Amino acid sequence: MKHFLAFIIALFAYTANAQTGITVTGRVTDDAGNAIERATVTMTRLDDGTKLAPVITGNDGTFMIDSISEGRYTLGITCVGYDKYNKKLRVSGPLDLGAVVMGGSAKMLDEVTVMADYSSVKSNGTITVRVKGNPLAKGQTLLDFMKFMRGVSVRGEDVSVYGRQNTLIYLEEQEITQEQMKTIDPSMISHIDVITNPDASYGLGIGGVIKIYLRDDGGVLGTLTFNGRASQDGLLRALPGLNLLYARGKVRVSNLLTGSLHDKSVRSQVQNDVADNVETQTETNSVTRGNGYLMDNLALRYSPTDLDRIYVYGGVRMSNGETSTNSHDGTDLLNINSLSKPRYYSVGLQYKHFFRKDSVSYFFFRGSYSGQDYSEGLSYVLNSTADNARLGYNTNNVWIDPVLHVVLNKKSNLNAGLVYGYMYDKHDDTGTTQLGYIRDGRYVSSGTDYGAWVDYSTKIGKFLYVQGTLNYHGTKTVFRDRIDSKNNVDLWEDGIYPSIFAQWNLSKEENPSPAKEFYINFNYQYYYSLPNYNYTLPTVTWQGQNQYSIGNPDLTKENRHDFYVWLAYHRKWTVYYDFNYGDNLVKVIMHADPDRKDTYFTRPENAGWQIQHKLSVAYQTKVFDFWYTNTEMIVRNRRESMPGKSVSQTSLYFSTSNNFKIAKNYGITLDFAASTKTKTLSYEYDGWFNLNAQAYMSLLKNKLNVNLSYNGVFYNRPKMTVYGDGWMLTRKYFSHNTSVSLNVSWNFSIGKKIKDNRDMPSIGSAGRAIPTF
Repeated sequence: MKHFLAFIIALFAYTANAQTGITVTGRVTDDAGNAIERATVTMTRLDDGTKLAPVITGNDGTFMIDSISEGRYTLGITCVGYDKYNKKLRVSGPLDLGAVVMGGSAKMLDEVTVMADYSSVKSNGTITVRVKGNPLAKGQTLLDFMKFMRGVSVRGEDVSVYGRQNTLIYLEEQEITQEQMKTIDPSMISHIDVITNPDASYGLGIGGVIKIYLRDDGGVLGTLTFNGRASQDGLLRALPGLNLLYARGKVRVSNLLTGSLHDKSVRSQVQNDVADNVETQTETNSVTRGNGYLMDNLALRYSPTDLDRIYVYGGVRMSNGETSTNSHDGTDLLNINSLSKPRYYSVGLQYKHFFRKDSVSYFFFRGSYSGQDYSEGLSYVLNSTADNARLGYNTNNVWIDPVLHVVLNKKSNLNAGLVYGYMYDKHDDTGTTQLGYIRDGRYVSSGTDYGAWVDYSTKIGKFLYVQGTLNYHGTKTVFRDRIDSKNNVDLWEDGIYPSIFAQWNLSKEENPSPAKEFYINFNYQYYYSLPNYNYTLPTVTWQGQNQYSIGNPDLTKENRHDFYVWLAYHRKWTVYYDFNYGDNLVKVIMHADPDRKDTYFTRPENAGWQIQHKLSVAYQTKVFDFWYTNTEMIVRNRRESMPGKSVSQTSLYFSTSNNFKIAKNYGITLDFAASTKTKTLSYEYDGWFNLNAQAYMSLLKNKLNVNLSYNGVFYNRPKMTVYGDGWMLTRKYFSHNTSVSLNVSWNFSIGKKIKDNRDMPSIGSAGRAIPTF
């Protein structure tokens, strides 16, 4: 281990050697002088036909090809929506081509276009989707647009890469939440990278990364948004937002602002408990109201030189929430009211230094701090007996993450990084005095993370890319119960986790057209997964009269092995197979409370192992000129086991998203999803189905976008069943799933063009999950 850490540290003292050869640079633009990003630039020697490795233009349209020997070449540039550019040139020394103008293609009409025409697959497996100018983005929200992206799964309002857990969302170089992502209008986006094989700089066990890059079209680029939702329960949501991006000289600023005029959710359920052949039925209704909500993220970038980037960013999120719950079983009536005031705040600093002006090797440092203050007042009334409780905590997080990226030669890269993180969380809970629902709590939890990683990637020949990673991670956890020291926990966990990735281009062309794409990639990784932090806290949360949840400070990490194969055939078919084995898995298990009759609680536990096979087949095509479809079928076989119980089951999931173009700027979409019954160690869940319909329009030269959704055109109400020792529980939700949503956005730009739109950060907040179903 010492040798491994010494090797990582030594890499940070390495200075990239200057590359030999001649450099050719330029900037690709359209007829109006606007930068063309994501264009592919190639150079081919005229004497022997040798092709140099292609490069992709940046957000400002610039490109650089280095290590070129003297001679005569053909410069080729291709980009979706533009005519192919070819020019012969002689290279005898450093050459700056200036502006290279590409003409618009008459073949690219403003109609429903196959998404593959706007996407490409890199040698490392990353899928790049061009959003700017994409007809499928017109009038759509970002979430709706993502339903048609290859490699992205959208289920409800959750987004993931191939349906994997632990998918991260980035706004360029900074992680954001899915909630923040939904506020970004597609008109502000240049392109999106779907990183199917994220390197270790993103963390271990990450299922994928969705990285959003903003456009560079104006001195001020902005979007005003409004999101509203209503159902039979009345107005549920009214959220205005404002996103701004501004640049002048060496300074650039971005701001994401979202507020709430009204926010409400309603939930109703009926639960049947059978114990000792006696059945009890409990009905629970809950209404949550957000009484004010504000989230703002501000980022500043300063470029003192051409080689340096400094970023300072911060965010704040403030809200007041009120929840009212009533639960009755025909005999007793319980009312729970809570008033919560969560506050989240964070700041960060990033520094990026390129070793040379003509080099892509760099050193990157990222440090951040985030904090949370939370207070909640609770009142309980059981029949005529009233009681109160109060919960509160303060959390502080520090994260430091230096990274070194070295380009060894045209085909090989070396990356290395160190990780340090520290968290301190203090809780002060005042429990109920009469009803015994909440216990007094005085405890402190802290954790320290240490890590070091290195990965090497290379291209073997023209068509095979290989990447290997070695990652060390250690976690120290300390839990101190100030009331009862018997509950104290001291835990140290560490390990070395390898992974390997390979992608083979079977089309036998270095840059195949979408119609000729034929890729297959393989990935194996051994990784750990820490339990959600809130799962480790002994906080009690009541969901109704006869059910509550509680955390478990004794939880330890999960260990997982994952192997997948991904095959992309032409532009229509994608086949994905995943095998996953995990042990010491954290499962939320329900138990009968021995001290309360007909009362059950859920608690996370390290409860055994799991083997899962998953096969996915996706089909994307333009059925007719007006109809584009993205359809996926998933077959999953899962076997889970823990002492005294085993479960084995095969389930089927189906989804289809369809875009019907009615006119140039008008259309409708239909989304249908369904699943057969699923079974886990924790519960059984009936099969379900749901259909949503949307109408969209784009007006005033795409400045005004309107999207009207009818959610839950038809659906069913599945039942959840939990079995225990001598008891059975069933639960069915009766909330109104049918609702109408309205999304309106107004896009504007002011001022001169922005140059170099790289690495603009934002900020997110940590999430806590309650261990319940």
